[in-house]
Amino acid sequence: MRLKITPSEKERRDLESWQHSEVISSAMSNRGRAIILLADGLNVTKTAKAIGLSRKSVYKWIKRFRLHGVKGLVSLPRTPKSNPKRRQTRQRKVKRSKEPRRKTNNRRNRLNVTLSGDAKKLLESWQRSETINAATARRGRVILQLAEGKNVCETFRIVGLSRNEIYRWVKSFQLNGVDGLHTPPMKGIKKAERDDIRSAIFSILHAPPSEYNINRTSWRLVDLKMCLAQQGIHVSKDLISQVVKSAGYSWRKAKVVLTSKDPNYGKKLKQIQKVLSKLGDNDCFFSIDEFGPVAIKMRGGRKLVAPKEYPTVPQFQKSKGHLIVTAALELKSNQITHFYSEEKNTEEMIKLLEILVKKYSNAECIYLSWDNASWHVARKLKKRVKEINSPEYRTKHTCPYVELAPLPSGAQFLNVIESVFSGMAKAVIHNSDYQSVEECRRAIDRHISERNQHFLENPKRAGNKIWGKELVKPVFSESHNCKDPKWMNKW
Repeated sequence: MRLKITPSEKERRDLESWQHSEVISSAMSNRGRAIILLADGLNVTKTAKAIGLSRKSVYKWIKRFRLHGVKGLVSLPRTPKSNPKRRQTRQRKVKRSKEPRRKTNNRRNRLNVTLSGDAKKLLESWQRSETINAATARRGRVILQLAEGKNVCETFRIVGLSRNEIYRWVKSFQLNGVDGLHTPPMKGIKKAERDDIRSAIFSILHAPPSEYNINRTSWRLVDLKMCLAQQGIHVSKDLISQVVKSAGYSWRKAKVVLTSKDPNYGKKLKQIQKVLSKLGDNDCFFSIDEFGPVAIKMRGGRKLVAPKEYPTVPQFQKSKGHLIVTAALELKSNQITHFYSEEKNTEEMIKLLEILVKKYSNAECIYLSWDNASWHVARKLKKRVKEINSPEYRTKHTCPYVELAPLPSGAQFLNVIESVFSGMAKAVIHNSDYQSVEECRRAIDRHISERNQHFLENPKRAGNKIWGKELVKPVFSESHNCKDPKWMNKW
């Protein structure tokens, strides 16, 4: 049953203020809430259910509100009117009211707080908000009370904050406005952003669980937490999950794989680390891989657009061609050597090998590191390496000794050049609409040329360049995720 109740604006404001008051009892607050709900169109049954009162009680307080207004919702004294004690109490109250009040000087306790109309509306909305936390709403209430002319002592009794806190938040409000009432951010680095914790998590995650004597084929949060605890790093499962997700991976899904299943993962990893630790001044270490094949067509991506502008990319497009970039990244000098291939095969790897041998002829030894693709481990390639390493060939052509340092199978995240490919894709492939393969090649050539020149002039990494914003630093580490999952299997 619906009852028409129309409280005035002043009555409604009073009833709404009851909902956030620390002086008004919860019983009176519920009665006021009942009137507000009924005024908003709710029927008696639903109102009673929402507040936790019986329908009979709701009718009772409706009747009192209609007769006496807001005052009718105040609880009446239980003592009957005929009781002599009640008369004595009334007489005492009258006598006390006739006594002259002591004048107190509240100048020191009074603070001058001025509020603009917009700020006042915002602080008042905080008192009814379900998204603003209680602490922030209470600080807003302090400012409202002081702006109405109340002193610090009165505000302290109404709001429940200490005097020191009141002075603190008033000062913050006067300096920073309404924004100064929000809780300041925590100081220091969060656990999820600490490099040592992130590095430890990914170094464990990249190895199969069997390396840590766990009889499972895939990782669980419980297992990761246990392995970290053994290393003296105590973190929660939620934090581990947060770190993994922030890196762009969702390793619970079968499509995205973070773990290498190579049974010799640890052995191969230690071999590469040993080579890097003993790398001489005349030695070079190359990270090698192919980028592509990339179809030449309109590409989407994030970009700055005008208001009400929504970029679109056709779902069905006719490709203008494709290209494959075969490249090698020298880790010491951070220089890239590249060319374009029609296919991924052993002949292209032999071609790259001969280019590197000729280009770095002054080196004593060069190390070639790549993933476990079939054309990287072909017999024909190994035979060619053996020919180059023969004393006759080296004496005749003056070339360095060639060593192979293959990565564990399924460990693309260790291939450092993948990080450079990710930065290149964001720079020249995203939001592109090249009209030909040659145009795309020119853009890639220019990007690599500028990158090489940058690192020749600035050996240290610069953060304001696109290659300074690559997924991770292009250095070899077992905790790095060089293969960006957003670009995995996308081309």
